Amino acid sequence: MTPVNTDTDRFIRLYYTNTDRNGSKTDHDYKISLTEIESNLGKGCIVYFVCPITNNRCRKLYSAYGYQRWKSRLGYENRLYYDMQITSKLDRYNTRYLELDRQINSDHKRATNKYKGKKTKRATKNFILKLKRERMDSLRWSKAAMSMKLKSDLGL
Repeated sequence: MTPVNTDTDRFIRLYYTNTDRNGSKTDHDYKISLTEIESNLGKGCIVYFVCPITNNRCRKLYSAYGYQRWKSRLGYENRLYYDMQITSKLDRYNTRYLELDRQINSDHKRATNKYKGKKTKRATKNFILKLKRERMDSLRWSKAAMSMKLKSDLGL
């Protein structure tokens, strides 16, 4: 057994279990290499993952399309989409409204809005989310969210 030099061999070990739709479990235990480059600010280094498929440096790894291991966006044959990229233009405001509503309702850890007379960061964040949700609610009932057929029927 050879000793591991922690100064040169940098990695993250992933140990997890995937359960597919049939209920069968698969255990995973593997390492993903890390590399670093000097920061352009001259202070410190920036750490990157090394994609196990493409060997490219990347900041994020993804597990998509039922693939059970993590790899970079370029490691997939098909393009990875964000939810808003595959939402239709007519449904975009409604989707965003529901997402904001989910964020607001999921943050119910504490009911405190003030600490020592000041608004907490959570209260400020919730206030901003509620303003955004209110804006999306008004936009989803506006002309921009109506189909051409509905606009012509209403004479708009």
